Amino acid sequence: MRYISTLTAVLFATSSVAAEPSFQELTENLYARFEGQQAVLLVHVNWGRYWGCGDYENAQLQKLTFSRRSGVNGRATTRSFTLVPSTTLFVHDEFIQYAYLIEPGTYALTGYDVRVARSTSEVGHYVSGKTLDSNGGKPSGGRFTANPGEAVYIGHFGLDCVQQPIPWRYYVEGQANFDRYVDRFHQQFPYAKDLPVRYGLLETSLFGTPYSLGTPEENAE
Repeated sequence: MRYISTLTAVLFATSSVAAEPSFQELTENLYARFEGQQAVLLVHVNWGRYWGCGDYENAQLQKLTFSRRSGVNGRATTRSFTLVPSTTLFVHDEFIQYAYLIEPGTYALTGYDVRVARSTSEVGHYVSGKTLDSNGGKPSGGRFTANPGEAVYIGHFGLDCVQQPIPWRYYVEGQANFDRYVDRFHQQFPYAKDLPVRYGLLETSLFGTPYSLGTPEENAE
């Protein structure tokens, strides 16, 4: 299953991002200060353990890093942020939503850390960093764009366990489900009730399948 039901519980995380000052948790004061200038990033991550994942007893996503691209040649800049769980021990199988003010621009998935275990005594990590950014400066992990004065939903991130455990970008499927998702966001953040929310999934061929909402008529069929 590559999509996310909007019935899934949505938990809003706090203090779980390591970032430069341009990436800050969405708050009412910051929103009022930067309204129309910054973008709002909406992303969900499942930090829970996946049991029977590939050849492993269990696997767990522990880090996702995104880097801003320059407008000149598309290469990475020094602007980056890393999503990590508040704890790697006491985790649950649930998607946690993060909402952050970020500098507008194009960002690429440039790193991740997946913990894998064959047993309690045999533990390792699949870590990717520069390899996702080595294709002539073009990101191979995928990218998304955040525009000023909007919120952009880039997907739900968990693991794919078909072969070697890797990060995987899931998504809310269908216009009706996304409309409910947007309504819930505006209820959780009433001071941003007029902020448009765009469906802007991370575009990737390595860590997800292509998907777009299309037109309301098409999704109703």
